[in-house]
Amino acid sequence: MSKKRLSSIGLIMPDDFPSDLYDDVNHRISKNRDDYLSSWYQFAGGWNAIAYRFLSCTDSNDDFILSISKHGNSPAQPERYNQEKMLFNFFVTGLSALDSLSYALYFACSILDKINFPVSSKKDLKSITIESTQIKLEQSALHNKESIAETLKDLINGAEYKDWKEKRNIIAHRSAPGRNIFEGGNEHGKVKWMNGLEIDKNTTAQKYEWLLANVKKLIEEVSSFVNHNFKQN
Repeated sequence: MSKKRLSSIGLIMPDDFPSDLYDDVNHRISKNRDDYLSSWYQFAGGWNAIAYRFLSCTDSNDDFILSISKHGNSPAQPERYNQEKMLFNFFVTGLSALDSLSYALYFACSILDKINFPVSSKKDLKSITIESTQIKLEQSALHNKESIAETLKDLINGAEYKDWKEKRNIIAHRSAPGRNIFEGGNEHGKVKWMNGLEIDKNTTAQKYEWLLANVKKLIEEVSSFVNHNFKQN
């Protein structure tokens, strides 16, 4: 898949991002937006955020790999600060891409079912999470919702998602963890970060591949769901 500029917001996305499906979902739901303007407005903000956050995470991954290659895993300041900034941005924006996707999906569902997907108060909006969207979707009577509900459930229960969320919460709300530098012994030269995560060229790269795979799968399933429920005129 070649790089493509998104028609909705003009960003040029990474090669493997499902740009055509992303644009099609936006087009289908936006086509009759005047019929459900309040839900569409929230959907559009969430759908836009998927691309912005995912691209930011991509850039942070690329920048971190480059920095490690050039400066190593325990550089002096200011490069140490730069690496910490890249790690912060990577974990925060990566999880935000998934959060935004579930937020947009919630509002797509609210267009179809306002009873089970309420949007009338600030409390309704603040309570929207990946977990709450999955539960409401699973319990709803919406057509063709089974696959995406199951995918969200598998995501939430997976070890990688839980680990990513824990790391995001620590660096976003609590602290800037130090690095453990090993000298001598079997781990000589290694540097480990939060919860024993090794700092090297694979620190973000492997996690990025997990994120990419899940974002692609979810957008594919949202596309199927939207195609089924939002028929073209």
